[in-house]
Amino acid sequence: MATHILLIIAILPIFLIGSYVYKKDKNKEPTRLLIKLFLGGIASCFLVLFISLLLELLFPKAVALNIKTDSFLKIIFHCFIIVALIEEGCKLLMTYLVSYKHEEFDEFIIYSVFTALGFAAFENVLYVLGAETYMEGVQVGVLRSLLAVPGHACDGLFMGYYLSLAKVASLKNNPQEERKNIIKSLLVPTILHGIYDLCCFTAARTS
Repeated sequence: MATHILLIIAILPIFLIGSYVYKKDKNKEPTRLLIKLFLGGIASCFLVLFISLLLELLFPKAVALNIKTDSFLKIIFHCFIIVALIEEGCKLLMTYLVSYKHEEFDEFIIYSVFTALGFAAFENVLYVLGAETYMEGVQVGVLRSLLAVPGHACDGLFMGYYLSLAKVASLKNNPQEERKNIIKSLLVPTILHGIYDLCCFTAARTS
């Protein structure tokens, strides 16, 4: 029973944000496409895990982090590169592969948010079920529903905005503008994600 409650706590914010975003979309996107994007977000978690494990094998000293003893510069590097850049890059890759050339192209903000929610759903389940105690799992789930999950959705919003601009540029035969906005679709969410993680790591360092 406890596991079921923890799963509900982990999944409920994903469902609520996803439902809100879907209802706000005036021109409804194909359900099959949104499911693919959500599953792509889950798949991006495994890609992040693979890349992270590979980096740990190749560059163990650069990847390893001790919040209490490592320098603030190393924490910044870890937050923005090891975590944010890799995670947002994998989410962008999945969103691009699933939807960028899809015939139903309409709202990239919706697409990237659903990818982000798929990522957040899998991550949430891991964090909540991985807690040492039931109450710790509840606490983690509630905190993530207020901070991490909306954060992922907001990162997806900015990613989708710049992907939309890139797609419009491609339709206008402007490859330079397209490339510029694809780069922004990675950089802006990475910066926002990195700032969020840096705040969390700094709080943990000083606690």
